Amino acid sequence: MDKQRTENVYRNVEPLLRPRSITIVGASERSGSWSERIYHNLRSYGYPGEIHLVNPRHRELYGVPCFPSVSQVAGEVDQMVVIVPAHYVPAAIEEGGARGFRSAVVFSGGFSETSTPEGIEGENAMVAAAGSSNMLICGPNCLGNISTHERLITLAEYGVEFFRQGKLALVSQSSGLMGDIALYAHSRAIGLSYAIASGSEASVDAADYLNFFVGDESTRVVGLVLEAIRRPTAFASACERARAARKPLMVLKIGRSKGGQGAALSHTGALAGAYEAFKTFCRRYGLIEVRGFDEMVDAAEVLLRNPLPAAPGVAALALSGGGRVSFTISEKIWVSLFRLRVPRCRLSWRS
Repeated sequence: MDKQRTENVYRNVEPLLRPRSITIVGASERSGSWSERIYHNLRSYGYPGEIHLVNPRHRELYGVPCFPSVSQVAGEVDQMVVIVPAHYVPAAIEEGGARGFRSAVVFSGGFSETSTPEGIEGENAMVAAAGSSNMLICGPNCLGNISTHERLITLAEYGVEFFRQGKLALVSQSSGLMGDIALYAHSRAIGLSYAIASGSEASVDAADYLNFFVGDESTRVVGLVLEAIRRPTAFASACERARAARKPLMVLKIGRSKGGQGAALSHTGALAGAYEAFKTFCRRYGLIEVRGFDEMVDAAEVLLRNPLPAAPGVAALALSGGGRVSFTISEKIWVSLFRLRVPRCRLSWRS
């Protein structure tokens, strides 16, 4: 599979993040459907590119033409948003590649995350179809992305067409957590550059997105929600590049317990490694581990609104024995407190 490609090779994800047009495959006007939400969000957010619709059962949706197949879409094509049953996806990807699409965001589930022979075979077929035309795939099993500077929202949620531009980029293997973090950041007046729900990462993985963000001028801080690191060497190299560029990386690890690792496997098909090994990786490559989406937004606010410290160490000032608690907490979160030796003062009272 493509996810096993050479460790030091990165895919150029720009076609996924900056598409010139969007084609919704499996379009529908049904209230509450993913396609209805996506179409509404694209229009409301002011996406400037062409929006095409594909469904063989309709000739028109939302007052615009609806095409019977991907190959018959008229106008400029660039990115497909695929919302069809899993067994139709490989053919849609192959047809899209022949038509000239450069990327696809695959919402459909039922692939390797099921751990079934049929699901794994279907994912292999999808990746092979994309490889024949060098098409990029976000997903499968994802719920869309946000690119604020391109006025692009394919996130299939209501009430998300208000995101402000900013310097925080998010990559999450969990679509739900990506949406939660993005919404909470907005409530704290923190703007986004990108928010990516990477899903099962059959083709493009977190290392590819992180490599892009390191060189992206609109991004200063990156938040990652990971169930597993699929290409450790490539991911580590991207982390080192981020550190050299002084772009802080925050990470929320899903599946820290054995039960959580099992849930991660069933969610995206990712086999999460031992948590202790993951903590060692974070320390070595300078990732800031957070314990929840609220803590990620807290950390992002500090990192975005203050210069990076010139040296390690945090000073704690306390009026009582509570200062000892600070030292205890600091050891748990790998922070070295700077210890000052202050001469004792003797107070005297005059009557």
